[in-house]
Amino acid sequence: MLINSASRLFHKYQQAEWRIQRQWIGLILLGLVVVVLVAAAYLSVTARTALAGRQVQDLKQEITSNEFVNADLKVELAQLTSKETMAPKAMEMGYHEISPEEITYVMVAGYSPRPDFKITPAAGAEPEVLMAPEYSESLIDWFIRQIRPYVGVQP
Repeated sequence: MLINSASRLFHKYQQAEWRIQRQWIGLILLGLVVVVLVAAAYLSVTARTALAGRQVQDLKQEITSNEFVNADLKVELAQLTSKETMAPKAMEMGYHEISPEEITYVMVAGYSPRPDFKITPAAGAEPEVLMAPEYSESLIDWFIRQIRPYVGVQP
């Protein structure tokens, strides 16, 4: 009697076959929706990345174009300010070339001109140390210096 009531209870709560099929169809559709959402997110990120890459290419092209324009303008400025171009304009304005005798030099108290640039040091001068002493020691010297505190040996 107990087994009979248990089997009746089991049959009562057992799902109908059409309900099981509906659940499987629902699970498959849910999986399909998840796959579509992941694919949409992937396509969105990929599209934004491609757009950003294209914008970078456009900006690099614009920079290169501006560099060419800038170089052309520098050449034009050099031509316009060259001696050959400026001398006739200066003559038209009333200027003339001067000779070294016409130049007046003015001495200013407290002004010291820039020293001339020298590649080599003066003769007899002590050479500067350009390398730190740490870089001129050997590997053995470095190793001994590292283990001294542990061994107790004083330098």
